[in-house]
Amino acid sequence: MKGVLLRRAPAARLVDLSHAIPPQDVLTAAFVLLHAAREFPPETVHLAVVDPGVGTRRRAVAMRTRWGIFVAPDNGLLGLVAAHTPSETRVIDSPELRADRLSPTFAGRDLFACAAGSLAAGFAFAAVGPLVAGVQPAPVPPPSRQAWAVCGQVIVVDHFGNLVTNIGAADLPGPRDRLVVRASAAPELRGVLRTYSDVASGEALALVGSAGLLEIAVRDGSAAARLGLARGAPVHVFHV
Repeated sequence: MKGVLLRRAPAARLVDLSHAIPPQDVLTAAFVLLHAAREFPPETVHLAVVDPGVGTRRRAVAMRTRWGIFVAPDNGLLGLVAAHTPSETRVIDSPELRADRLSPTFAGRDLFACAAGSLAAGFAFAAVGPLVAGVQPAPVPPPSRQAWAVCGQVIVVDHFGNLVTNIGAADLPGPRDRLVVRASAAPELRGVLRTYSDVASGEALALVGSAGLLEIAVRDGSAAARLGLARGAPVHVFHV
């Protein structure tokens, strides 16, 4: 894919965002893409390929936003980005944006890299293909909120074993020192703290992480391993 990109856009500067997304894990890829891509210059072309449906009728799209242009399969991978910024989406339809021979098992090389490289080299976004109403939403439900509680779930387990939820800072149902966090059958956590160092080494805590989302962590350890929790585990936050 890098060879295709550089053949199409020889002056491009390639930055690897991640090669550590678990295979077929569209949700983790969508999360990483949202929280990293918005830090790049607005003229960036973002290429993301996590594509369990390669070779099927799922659409290939380019999406223009204030954070740059995103090129990806339309399978939920762009859903979080689209939910956070206005966008214009086109189906990649121009024959100039694909290889002469399209492998049914490697669209990343033969379609997405060709399109991203061409766009980086100045190909007009309006010529990509027909406009569509939007992209597929990310495969994660929003949290449910009440006046005194919010219920969500773990959506990502990061490299350190931190359990990142779909509960945002604005969703918390009261002052952080008056909250109780319960995650599945794990012991409840009192308060939503500021940083990992607010507890002793080896202790569990809840905090709002760098993505603005509630996390459950273990200082100097893995919350996933210690608490036996994984993606999809229910998380409830109560005001007491």
